[in-house]
Amino acid sequence: MPEDLQQQINDLQNKLDNLNGLYFRTNFIDKVVHSNPVYFNGDVKTNNINGIKFGATGGKTSVNGATPIVRAGAITAPTGGATIDAEARTAINSIRTVLTNFGLTN
Repeated sequence: MPEDLQQQINDLQNKLDNLNGLYFRTNFIDKVVHSNPVYFNGDVKTNNINGIKFGATGGKTSVNGATPIVRAGAITAPTGGATIDAEARTAINSIRTVLTNFGLTN
């Protein structure tokens, strides 16, 4: 194949790729669906003031290379016991709140 013909094919492929990307960014701006794992190597940035959601209800997620798992059930608040340690219970409840708010538990 002549070299200039190959260059024209490459240029057309690049233009097609750019149009394809523009089409999806314009028409599907509210969601991107990937059928394969997506790996982020660096910061994930967005202009969305509502934040970023990963995973779907009942889906499996993980961070730092861990095996993906479904979200854990709720962690029961501490009760009972012969000695009640208010500071420990406050700390445990704070941890429970963070885990729930972050979506790691129900």
